[in-house]
Amino acid sequence: MPPILAADTSRAYHDVARVFLPVAIVIFAVFAGLIVLLAWRGSRRKEASRRASNLPLEAAYAGCWLRARPRRKLRTTFFIGW
Repeated sequence: MPPILAADTSRAYHDVARVFLPVAIVIFAVFAGLIVLLAWRGSRRKEASRRASNLPLEAAYAGCWLRARPRRKLRTTFFIGW
């Protein structure tokens, strides 16, 4: 009897495919439907306000950012002697 060089895995593959193909189709349909729903909902939103800026809010935000930034000295002596 000749030695078996490779096992026939096509039946096992088709068994797995028979289980996972419907699952993959359902997951694809759910995500595609969710994307379509969100795109449709986003297109129905009201138009954005025409107000150019909110200066007090922006000034407060910029002030908080500037205060929270760590202050470091610029070291220029690093390049001396190179």
